[in-house]
Amino acid sequence: MKTTTNILIAVIIGMWVGTVTAQDLPDKAEVLAQMTLANDYFMAKWPDPGAPIVHPDRTRTSNLWTRATYYEGLMALYELDLQERYYDYAVAWGQGNDWSLRFGRDSRHADPQCAGQTYIDLYLIDPQPERIETIKYCIDHMVDNRGRDDWTWIDALQMAMPVFARLGTMYYDEDPNLYYQPLYELYSHTKTQEGRNGLYNSEDHLWWRDADFDPPYTSPNGEDCYWSRGNGWVLAALVRVLDIMPEDAVGRADYLQTFQEMCAALLAVQREDGFWNVSLHDPNEYGGPELSGTAFFAYGMAWGLRQGILDEEAYLPAVIKAWDGMVTQSLHDNGFLGYVQGTGKEPASSQPVGYDTVPNFEDFGLGAFLLAGSEVYKLALASEPVADVNVALAKMRLTNQYFMDKWPDPGVNIVTNRSRASNIWTRATYYEGLMALYGIDPNQGYYDYAVEWGESHDWDLRDGNTYTRNADNQCCGQTYIDLYLIDPKPERIANIKASVDAMLATDKIDDWTWIDALQMAMPVFARLGVVYQNDDYFDRLYEMYTCTKTQLGESGLYNTVDHLWWRDADYDPPYVEPSGEDCYWSRGNGWVLAALVRCLEIMPEEAAGRDDYLQTFQEMATALIEVQRPDGFWSVSLHDPNHYPGRETTGTAFFAYGLAWGVNQGILDAETVKPVALKAWNALILDAVQPNGFLGYVQGTGKEPSAGQPVTYISMPDFEDYGLGAFLLAGSEIYKMGR
Repeated sequence: MKTTTNILIAVIIGMWVGTVTAQDLPDKAEVLAQMTLANDYFMAKWPDPGAPIVHPDRTRTSNLWTRATYYEGLMALYELDLQERYYDYAVAWGQGNDWSLRFGRDSRHADPQCAGQTYIDLYLIDPQPERIETIKYCIDHMVDNRGRDDWTWIDALQMAMPVFARLGTMYYDEDPNLYYQPLYELYSHTKTQEGRNGLYNSEDHLWWRDADFDPPYTSPNGEDCYWSRGNGWVLAALVRVLDIMPEDAVGRADYLQTFQEMCAALLAVQREDGFWNVSLHDPNEYGGPELSGTAFFAYGMAWGLRQGILDEEAYLPAVIKAWDGMVTQSLHDNGFLGYVQGTGKEPASSQPVGYDTVPNFEDFGLGAFLLAGSEVYKLALASEPVADVNVALAKMRLTNQYFMDKWPDPGVNIVTNRSRASNIWTRATYYEGLMALYGIDPNQGYYDYAVEWGESHDWDLRDGNTYTRNADNQCCGQTYIDLYLIDPKPERIANIKASVDAMLATDKIDDWTWIDALQMAMPVFARLGVVYQNDDYFDRLYEMYTCTKTQLGESGLYNTVDHLWWRDADYDPPYVEPSGEDCYWSRGNGWVLAALVRCLEIMPEEAAGRDDYLQTFQEMATALIEVQRPDGFWSVSLHDPNHYPGRETTGTAFFAYGLAWGVNQGILDAETVKPVALKAWNALILDAVQPNGFLGYVQGTGKEPSAGQPVTYISMPDFEDYGLGAFLLAGSEIYKMGR
């Protein structure tokens, strides 16, 4: 009977699925206003975030799980709307509790560990050691004293799993299994062994809350008892783990499959008003709207849609209905949220649930609502047919300010494994991006920062080696020339001109033996050709480019079939990736695409090589569109996405830059390419940009997919500058596309 009912529900869903599109999503400003209203109500009611929570039965510290869930939502709101009061409120909560856990740092109990999620998130914004000292000690204690049966109730998964995942990603480069292996062991025990045969029903794809509710226990109608919020806790846990964990981390495939299975099961039992009942398979057991489970389900489904994990036609209507139901039927004019079931462990807990009913704790329902709203907001932003230029510019300013604050002296040496002058290629690439930002946002501070950089190096090339033929060391010349074009002081261009002129004085054309060199040097030649109206620069540029493209290695570094580039002769056939595919490194191809853009945008129509550059640019664009990831990023290995899988910012940013520029110039078909460029940009600003302006998922320096690994949301590359440069270049063209 249950199978027949579910089929009928699926048919009914199918009747309205086709009529809903992304254009039916609410306006993102409206979503943000609704989130703000609900949050302001709560912050006004609880002005002291560190104050204990007093109930008639007892007093509890404010770092208990209910309040910690709220702060998960607050941090999601803060990510969208960087109001300092949100950050200060969260910090005051942590400080008010001495960054401690409710039952002490030796406790293995998941509920108090929930606070650690926000402690860690605040640490990532401002890495003060005391913020994570206790939570790290607590989890390390569990790791060192391995057990598998701690999580005997499914709520525990949301409380603790994201803590393990955050620490696992923070320390992934030290030991990928340090936290992810015990996390998976704990989760697997709960899923497959706790109770009689685990708490997950692999047929219904839903969870029993704990061993008290697995068979033979049933709901009044004889169905299994699947508590809405309990399943919401699990879905939220999976999202918050999947969103931050590396794609090759242990357990990920299981988490992803379970997430997709659960979403399908939940879709079939959504109420017509958009809510889910407290008892998922017995709608008559305390039936009616309930917000907390509904919010967690909307959060999960919206996230899955944005990541390309869930089918839009099937799930988008469910998300829209859920959000509409919550804001029209639960959200009061003063910000109070109705229909929140109070604490408990089953459908019968804290009944009745009503529009005006105040639950014993108001915080966790609001946290779930804010999490849902954050993903609905992101979906709405990502569905807009043109980029929001205000959002784009804000993200560019945020990331750039983070960098300028970190490097207040642009001339100081860069010290990593050794000291390097700050006019190396990594920093020069940043200044390309800074000049692009200056072009759309003429802040005098940007110009002064770039000029001070040039002056600190006497407008010379790396280490004063004016006559180098190394393309990397000539990259700084792009910005020197751009600053000369703004204020033609001869010293700004003299040394880079002398360097290139010395190359023109010889017949040597095989200098660019690696494709990164094209972005470093080609735009320098093109700029000099324009400034001095001298075709010799264009001619030599084309000769050197052609040598790289058609002669180096076996028969050139460009594959005229796949329309992508091998990084250098070490990677052209017979070299292949583990899948047997050719090795096309993402950022390497990004360097080439950026080089073509930066030449094409400035060189005359009749200049030597222009037609070749344009054709190659268009061929590459087509090839790149075919291998974009569902989430909007590109993998580090373009034809082997399972080789060091996951999001990567630098290649993605360069591709977004090139594709957006091509659309803006009418070179690429807007109908086909614009959505791809926007998808990439939205992925960058929504998944890579952190609240403090740090850029995640930046692969460190190197020459192949394996270089600079692991690449994560948290990982710090050896050089932060070139990734930001690529991001700013992308943003500048997205901004123009949105005007």
